[in-house]
Amino acid sequence: MQMRYRLIVLTIIVIAISFFSCMPASADKSFMASAGVIDLANWNPAVKKSIELMGEWKFKWMDDNPDFTLSGFNDAGWPDIMVPGFWNETTKTPFGYGWFRLKIINIPKLENLAIYLRDTHTAYKLYINSKEAIHNGNPAVFRKTTIPVQLPRIARLNGEEEITVALFIANHHHRYGGTDNAPVIGFYHDFKLRIWAMDIGQSIVTGIILMAALYHLFLWLGRKQNRANLYFTFLCFAIATWLFAAHSYLQMIFPEDNVFALRLRIEWISIVLGTISFFLFLRELYPDETPQFMINTVYGTSLLVIPSLILPIWESTHLTVLGQLIISVYAVWVLYIIIKAIIKKRKHAILMFTGISGFIFSLVTTMAATNISALTGLYLLQIPAGFIFLVIVQSTILSFRFIVAIRTAEYLSMDLQKEVNVKTRRIEKQNEQPNHMNDPKPYDFYELSTKIRTPSQKYTAQKDYNIQQIQKMIMDAMQSPATDRVDCIKKDKLRDKWHLTKREIDVVKLLLDGYYYKEISSKLNISINTLKPYISSIYKKCNVNNKIDLYNTLIKQPVSI
Repeated sequence: MQMRYRLIVLTIIVIAISFFSCMPASADKSFMASAGVIDLANWNPAVKKSIELMGEWKFKWMDDNPDFTLSGFNDAGWPDIMVPGFWNETTKTPFGYGWFRLKIINIPKLENLAIYLRDTHTAYKLYINSKEAIHNGNPAVFRKTTIPVQLPRIARLNGEEEITVALFIANHHHRYGGTDNAPVIGFYHDFKLRIWAMDIGQSIVTGIILMAALYHLFLWLGRKQNRANLYFTFLCFAIATWLFAAHSYLQMIFPEDNVFALRLRIEWISIVLGTISFFLFLRELYPDETPQFMINTVYGTSLLVIPSLILPIWESTHLTVLGQLIISVYAVWVLYIIIKAIIKKRKHAILMFTGISGFIFSLVTTMAATNISALTGLYLLQIPAGFIFLVIVQSTILSFRFIVAIRTAEYLSMDLQKEVNVKTRRIEKQNEQPNHMNDPKPYDFYELSTKIRTPSQKYTAQKDYNIQQIQKMIMDAMQSPATDRVDCIKKDKLRDKWHLTKREIDVVKLLLDGYYYKEISSKLNISINTLKPYISSIYKKCNVNNKIDLYNTLIKQPVSI
């Protein structure tokens, strides 16, 4: 029951976040443009520092005339269009160019007033009283000569009480044409501060994500068994790459170059790599809840990025709608996995649900602001905020996992060290022997003691030795120095009496010197299988059955050789 209540509470929180995040920013109706005119007579800059020039602007589609920039031009016959907004519904196509005109009257006589335009999807030029004030890229009537750029711009005002703003926008590359954001009138230094804060904020977010990537990369290098850290590293690098491209850092570096297509392709590649990395990361955390066919599905749909990289940018831009649909399905899929993990009481599942929910609804908000013209001014929960929230939550989870792993390894190491110490003391105790036991021993004692460790029946089956005879052989062997054995054996005796070959004589000498079969084969540079026939031949020629009999025959009675 307690788990069910938690799920209900989490669901309510998610719904509340979704509802409030998708509400458009409330606009001041007293400063809405109507029929191409906006009146700022009631504007008090001390209370409201800036005014968004939202509302009905005059609009002219697919026509270009220098007179459109003049303040006295009669645009009464032009239709109205909502700003901010897209012209797709009005023009039935995103590609083309158009003019926007707005007359601003009763402007307060204040210094340092300016017009600020955050960005659009493509290139534009903004004129104030027929004079070009700012431009973003190079807008043109033809695609080949249009260079789209997305950067914020500021144009100073000259203290006039009434101005006419003419905005020429050319879109030949993006699936949406028009104004993403309405121009804003306010103080120049406030706009500069806004741009500075936006740049600093984006840089901080990107830096934090890169530091998280490096942090988890080092964790993986320290403990390579935990692949979740490696996949999360790839995810962080993909997010940082997306932020680098989406915030137009490339455009800042190359302001006059056409890097619009490159920027969009970097965004698409980073999204695909990030999606794959995230699902692999999820598989490591919750393998039972993340089936393999889900990973295979992600791999398959990732191939859709190939047409986006091959086709011209104005054609491939339409595929982003399909990409957003796939990402939305994946988001629901991920929530399903996390909810299953919560029900099964997996570790950190609730914390994971919180991070995923925050990111998903920042994604939903941004997608809504991108695709719905009525929400183009919505910036309550943008993707960077969702990214940073997700990274912090996931880093917390992985850090917990790493700490648990380290503590477990520490305890195992302590237990293993205790066991090693016990075993070491036991072996040392078993190896504690008197000093005289470490002295060199005659071959016969070593050989016989080794043989006696086996049951005595093994020997009695070969020859009838009683206990007294074995004791006597041991005493005789101990009284016969090993250095005397070889000297008492004459090669000619062995060759003439026992008919041993030169190689058999070498084997006999090594046998009586106390070497084992493996050592003899190594010294004579032959294999064990080659040595065994020599041993059998020696026993047969000397009429013995084992090394003890061979000793008695060749060493104990050397005179008879």
